[in-house]
Amino acid sequence: MKTIFAGVFALAAYGLAGAVPAQAHDWAYYNNILFAYAGCYPKDLFTGQGESDSSDGQVFTAAGGAQIIMYGAYSLDDVGPNTLRDEMKSDEAQLLGAAAPKPGLQVLKANSFTFSDYKGDDIVYERTLLRDDAFLTLLITYPKAQRDLYDPLIAPMVKCFVALPPPTVGPNTGK
Repeated sequence: MKTIFAGVFALAAYGLAGAVPAQAHDWAYYNNILFAYAGCYPKDLFTGQGESDSSDGQVFTAAGGAQIIMYGAYSLDDVGPNTLRDEMKSDEAQLLGAAAPKPGLQVLKANSFTFSDYKGDDIVYERTLLRDDAFLTLLITYPKAQRDLYDPLIAPMVKCFVALPPPTVGPNTGK
């Protein structure tokens, strides 16, 4: 609960509080201090499972098998012009299967990528941001049978998923 309130404060401080979708759901923020990112989720549908032991993110689950995962991870390689493309291809292969054709949605930009497609009876949606040497990821999966419920929630969650300015003092800054 502390993390959610910290997220609301952090987003309000950076002028992002207005990004909360104005839908008929009860929205909450998740703020990750270690990787300095935040996202929102409909808390009337999803329940947080607690921050991971490594403090890199959290899993949120819903009845019927839907899941949101927000997490940060450092690049194991030097960040270069192909870093995002390589990470996108790796994530697609891992999530959709190595033999999967090109996803139905695939967008690669200078500092982010997005892809989405079907995997069996599920819809998989991933949005990853690159900041410095860290990947910040929003991963959403839900059953095709529940797409009428979850499809309209994707755009607001993606809009709300942001990299926050990194802290200037604290345990990871040396100050």
